[in-house]
Amino acid sequence: MPMRTPPPSPQEPSASGWDTFKKSAHFVAGGAIFKTAKFVGEAWQNRHGLEDAPKFTLDRPVVFVPGFTTPIDPYLPLVAHLTADGANGGQPYFVRDGQLYTDPTCTQTVDKNSDPNARVFVVMPHTRYDTPPQFVAQLKPDVATINKFSNSSATDMVGYSMGGISSRLYLDQGGTGVGKLLMVGTPNQGSRVASLAHWAVKNDIGWAMAIAGHAPAALPALEWLRGVSEGNHQLSQLNSHWSNQRSRIEDAAVIGAQGLPTPGYSRFGWRSGDTAVAVSDLALPGLSPRLVSGGLTKSHETLMADPDVFREMSNFLGWNPV
Repeated sequence: MPMRTPPPSPQEPSASGWDTFKKSAHFVAGGAIFKTAKFVGEAWQNRHGLEDAPKFTLDRPVVFVPGFTTPIDPYLPLVAHLTADGANGGQPYFVRDGQLYTDPTCTQTVDKNSDPNARVFVVMPHTRYDTPPQFVAQLKPDVATINKFSNSSATDMVGYSMGGISSRLYLDQGGTGVGKLLMVGTPNQGSRVASLAHWAVKNDIGWAMAIAGHAPAALPALEWLRGVSEGNHQLSQLNSHWSNQRSRIEDAAVIGAQGLPTPGYSRFGWRSGDTAVAVSDLALPGLSPRLVSGGLTKSHETLMADPDVFREMSNFLGWNPV
């Protein structure tokens, strides 16, 4: 009786094919959690926000440095609260390339040479994809303008997400005029979410780019944000200079959120964080993060108008309660 040829065994997926499948699954699941947490967080803040938060007076100016693709909306409740009822200059100022404006579209220039009461400033990027080096080119004239306009010798700097990396790069390149540095949700060790977005854009994966809302122009900024453990040499080099950056300011702190499933580098691919930045990716040598928690109300996109983050911010920067 002739021998029967056994059926071929199922082929294991290729390494590249399996890697693509894992990244695609991680991307979809992470994106769904991110968008859900953002929706819930924004809905909660629309009902509560900072209305019941305490009022403060600021001894010296504070400048907010935005993150990757961050619109002005997440900052408006915060700057409005700080300048309500004529406090801290009575209005926020928006700054771009060393020029001050009274509106976030940067069309109404400031018509006075100085305001010693002005305390609240926001850096406005040129595009949603500005990179840390592009922010540094702005910060050099911006900080000088803010200090001169407010008659101050130093400005406290609050960098949100990638804004914290931009602020550190400014210091690393010899930037002056900064008092304290506060980083909020800053991926100092890179972000797995950014690594996945980098993979999608670099490989021109259309469906993933459409979900994330990214264009090819996002790639240079994503190079700065992807994980150190995945070959981010720019961020790794910046981290190796942390002691130099720290020496140029009075004090530094990083605030982050915990409790939400966040894409990470663990065996099972998930860690605690704010859906975009894992707790483990916040820290720098000698700088443990100050963590807030509260479930879906503590998403990455809503940190800048979160009451608990605001409390930590005011404590670290030493604002005076009214």
